[in-house]
Amino acid sequence: MKFKRFFVLLTAATITLSAGALTGCDKVKEAAGNVKDAVTSMADQVNNFDSNVDAGKLDDVLRNFYAGIKSGTVNETTRGQYVTAELPAHNATTAQKADAASKATVFSALEDQGMTSHFTEEYIQEFVSVNGEIKPKNAAVSEAGAAVPLTYNTTIATALGLS
Repeated sequence: MKFKRFFVLLTAATITLSAGALTGCDKVKEAAGNVKDAVTSMADQVNNFDSNVDAGKLDDVLRNFYAGIKSGTVNETTRGQYVTAELPAHNATTAQKADAASKATVFSALEDQGMTSHFTEEYIQEFVSVNGEIKPKNAAVSEAGAAVPLTYNTTIATALGLS
């Protein structure tokens, strides 16, 4: 992905310098402007690709962790040493599992998967929940529905619209 970004930026710089050398012709200036817009759009798509991939990963991690708590596969015995959050006992009742799942946070799920170094407290704020789906904040602007900002302390139930 970094190679694509470098290539896009290198191409943009080359075109910009070439167009600057040919000043004086309105058609060349117009063409250079069009190329610049196209390259900028491509660069934006490359940058947004990473955010969309991370939003999908985050969505999956939250859904799996939540479902694991509710089903009992994620409990104090199986994940207790990885997660600081209070998890249900391995023999918990359905109500206890549901209660624990409703209290689980975004941080707990990331902690369980060892993803807190990638999804830092700052970076997590670049994502929102729209209609129960995790999206990059910049992409959610065009979505219908209220955007719920994410933090480490947001409950998974809130983030996924399950509460």
